[in-house]
Amino acid sequence: MKGNSTGYSMAIVGSTTLKGKELREVLVEKRFPVTKMRLLDHKEEGQLTEFDGEPKLVKKIEEDSFDGVDIAFFCGDPAETAKYLPWAEKKGFTAIDLSQTPLAKKDAPIVVVGVNEEKIIKNRGIIRNPHSITISLCTILHLLKRAFGIQYSVCTVFQPVSEYGEEGMDEFFNQTISVLNFKRAEGKIFTKQVAFNLIPRVKKPYAKRYIDYESILINEIRAVMGREFPPLTLSMIQAPIFHSHAISMFVVLHSEPTAEEVESQLKTCTALFHDPLSPTPVETAGSDIINLGRVRRDKQIDQGYWLWMVTDNLRWGCALNAVRIAEFLISSAKGRSI
Repeated sequence: MKGNSTGYSMAIVGSTTLKGKELREVLVEKRFPVTKMRLLDHKEEGQLTEFDGEPKLVKKIEEDSFDGVDIAFFCGDPAETAKYLPWAEKKGFTAIDLSQTPLAKKDAPIVVVGVNEEKIIKNRGIIRNPHSITISLCTILHLLKRAFGIQYSVCTVFQPVSEYGEEGMDEFFNQTISVLNFKRAEGKIFTKQVAFNLIPRVKKPYAKRYIDYESILINEIRAVMGREFPPLTLSMIQAPIFHSHAISMFVVLHSEPTAEEVESQLKTCTALFHDPLSPTPVETAGSDIINLGRVRRDKQIDQGYWLWMVTDNLRWGCALNAVRIAEFLISSAKGRSI
């Protein structure tokens, strides 16, 4: 990674997606040292937008677009992203993949900063930024395992419609209006009506087919936490909300701390805020942190604890971790850690 004395040349592929827009905001807010920014998108070529207050024209994604680029963030469609990732090695830039493409290079590390960022040092070609749920769960599980040991954990995740981009949000909005006007709720993005409803099976669209989200998340968590990590299972529910993931976790520990001791241990994480009144998706949208609700000790199962947490799926779950990966890349290249 070359860069120069003032900063680094960067590119955002899928810059007009929800992830791309959030990433742009975070890079500016964190004052990331950017000397040149290229905004690329195969669907929105020619669109006028901005970065850090300066007008920018979205350009077509071509191999030559990455000449001289140090770091490129990929925020677009997974199938499309799979076509571009091989350019990282050819052009000599580091690719940070936010698309969760199943076909990403198998030896590319999946990184959650604060848990396994050391994997970045030996792998500077393609780095995978995992799903926002993976980032939240790994952050919490890492703290619990280190302090108390874990026997197993079970999670129920409520997913917002913004995980499906602008199209998902528009469909949810239009369905809501239709139902309130006693009309049929039409939809193409979701398998069933999502307005005023819960959908018990969540699938991720990929290359004209669908993949179960649960299997993707379990594989990501194993990759981050290690294959020997204690058993974890999860179920996802599509919820009728615009933003933020809500997670109900039941975890059985090896020791028997009080609920207050569990809370104290989790609060050592600077990226976590404890709200004993129990946070909700609405008030968490736009937040930089994990909002942790009350920790409750189970009265029926020894060493069992219930946790409730809410995170902004775009900001905390995608953009912040991706920017922290880039920060770690730069600082480790200079011979120090962040």
